[in-house]
Amino acid sequence: MDRKPNRHHFHIHWSKNQRLDWEGFDTRAEATARAIELAAPGEMFTIEEVSATCSVCGPKAVSAN
Repeated sequence: MDRKPNRHHFHIHWSKNQRLDWEGFDTRAEATARAIELAAPGEMFTIEEVSATCSVCGPKAVSAN
């Protein structure tokens, strides 16, 4: 993905996991589509919008531009 890491973006948050998924998406629709592809039967998720100070992508990603 060519997402610019210093912008708002979206991560999948799986209901059984305390962390956001590692992969970031430019839009909520992209994140939702990917989560639907990956979800096991009955597995629940939400899509979380995060800022440039994303704890998943980290400070290296923000300074990559």
